[in-house]
Amino acid sequence: MHVQKALENHFEKFAARRNALGRLHNPKDKVVSSKDTRASLGL
Repeated sequence: MHVQKALENHFEKFAARRNALGRLHNPKDKVVSSKDTRASLGL
């Protein structure tokens, strides 16, 4: 059971990283700085 949970966790993180890399390398997506993000959140 522990191995199954570990594998599920690994694949969830892998999918999240793959999606993030896809967004990062998409030239149509706007890159927002942490400064701009904080400002938009009022921080």
